[in-house]
Amino acid sequence: MQVNPVHKSLDEAEKQEFDDYLEKKIPRIEKLLTHFAQDAVLLTAVIEKFEKHSAFKVEFKLEIPSSMLVAGESSHAITKAIDLTIDRLVAQLKKHLEKLNNKV
Repeated sequence: MQVNPVHKSLDEAEKQEFDDYLEKKIPRIEKLLTHFAQDAVLLTAVIEKFEKHSAFKVEFKLEIPSSMLVAGESSHAITKAIDLTIDRLVAQLKKHLEKLNNKV
């Protein structure tokens, strides 16, 4: 799986925290994508910081050959925003894979 992190309005420490934590959480998504070719899957991870609210918005776009899944969450902590977004994405991915398996 190819991962494309995008940062908006983050300082260097926040970028590093986002990238490091995202790297730890990627295997949770990858284990569900075993029957897709590695180069056919693209995850775009966007994080944006809102200074006024001191909050972070994280959005994941997962492009797989059969669909494009989008999940997003906001939180005051980078790690919590990533966790919540991954939870949503994994739920969508499981549902999508179940539909694919029922069609076969």
